[in-house]
Amino acid sequence: MRKITVLLIALLVLGGCAFKNRNNTPLLNLTEKHLVPKTQPAKAFSYPITIPLSFLAVMVDIVIIHPVMVTDDAARDAKDLLWTISESDWENRYLTTTASCVPRTVATPIFFVGDWLARSLFDITGKSAETGKIEEAKRLKEKTSKEEAQNALSQGDFDKAISMAKENVSRGYDKEWNAILLSALIMKKDVAGIAESKSKLDAMVDIKPEYFDSFLKLIEESAPVEQIRMLLLIQKHFWKFHTKEAAERIEQTALTLKGLLKSQDRAVVATSIATLSRLRGSSAAKKVLEEVSKGDDPVLSALAREAR
Repeated sequence: MRKITVLLIALLVLGGCAFKNRNNTPLLNLTEKHLVPKTQPAKAFSYPITIPLSFLAVMVDIVIIHPVMVTDDAARDAKDLLWTISESDWENRYLTTTASCVPRTVATPIFFVGDWLARSLFDITGKSAETGKIEEAKRLKEKTSKEEAQNALSQGDFDKAISMAKENVSRGYDKEWNAILLSALIMKKDVAGIAESKSKLDAMVDIKPEYFDSFLKLIEESAPVEQIRMLLLIQKHFWKFHTKEAAERIEQTALTLKGLLKSQDRAVVATSIATLSRLRGSSAAKKVLEEVSKGDDPVLSALAREAR
């Protein structure tokens, strides 16, 4: 009993900072609002009941309610500090960024618990109501802009979709804007834009099936120089494209590359084989490489065997 009493007193003392802010005591606020009379002498007569109840309410606020309330804030702090990774980090420092995921993972629970304890015991205010309203307005504006860009894309106004997407992509990585940008560039048949776009092929798994089909068709119909440019793009970013989620699209890509092996341009054929080697985790790519390795052309056979 003595240990429990000491613990309760310690919680009250440590939590004193946090509970000077009445926003952190919702149960106590409800108790005072509904149980404590507003006028004397009724208020004084209620003390034998309301004081113990208020004390109990404070303890529940300290031990249960307030810690639960700040869990989201602590999680957001951990995410913002440890897991805010920009697109440029993945693009330019892939190995370093990947390696950093291990210490980030180890540090996440430690930082989360420390932040959660600090927020539970002290009045560390999260986002203010005004800030929340501003952010909500920004999210609404962002959603409206994306819908407008999607509509422009659907209606064939590719220049508008590209312009809106580029403006937003330049501010930072966003999966949806990248997908809109890549889709619009594909539909416009802008090979140079696809190659130079910051979105690259990491957005390829996010675009709609009809736009992905158009991308494969664009590869088939483009001039040899542009075909090679897109194939090199796949090779460079295959590690983003080669995911479980993209398995079906990788199979489709491998079949498209099989068609390119019939090209009269030897550079296109050689680049197609090199690209298939990047996608050799695909069953279709393996099958195509095996077929070519057993073919009559000694040069292509050698390339295919090497690629396997």
